[in-house]
Amino acid sequence: MTAPNPFADEPLPTSGVRMHSAADALNPYAAPSGAAEYQLPTDPGVGVWRDGKAIVVHVDAKFPPRCLKTNDPSELEHTQKITWSYMFDWWQRRNYFSYALASYLWKRNRLIRQIGIILMVLGLLLFIGSFLLARVDADYGTVAFFISLVSFVIGWNTVTRWGNYLKFVKANKSYLWLKGAGRPFIESLPQWPGLNR
Repeated sequence: MTAPNPFADEPLPTSGVRMHSAADALNPYAAPSGAAEYQLPTDPGVGVWRDGKAIVVHVDAKFPPRCLKTNDPSELEHTQKITWSYMFDWWQRRNYFSYALASYLWKRNRLIRQIGIILMVLGLLLFIGSFLLARVDADYGTVAFFISLVSFVIGWNTVTRWGNYLKFVKANKSYLWLKGAGRPFIESLPQWPGLNR
């Protein structure tokens, strides 16, 4: 019976364990060791996880078809833009995420955004009217001008910010930490396994 071959007869090592060196004393004619002899760990991949009260999302991930707040099944989607930048890189990055909302949340968001659009239109009309009113009475024109600005700003804020539940916390590689999801949704996600560096 022949002696076992340590290079062929041993099973593959588990992750992070170095394989036998090609420059091992058992084989003096082997090539020097290289990077290919290490089994490199990989990142968790594309998905959505929980990390405490935050969710961790890969930039290419798709959210599950469940309400972000209540975790109820839903087909009604809301799209939100998330922007971020890194500490020493001033270029702002952005990504659009579509997540499901329960029907009452989706309808409420739509109604409030429609009210915001109406406020913006009224603000623009009052802005134009303030110049016409200023010809008749300067004081009324000034008051109408400021009311138009307030109406437009409130409408703009309502349209652009209302219903965007997710808030950016931090970024690492292609993973974003976001807050704003409901507790039932967060608890349904798998635990974040962490990044392998």
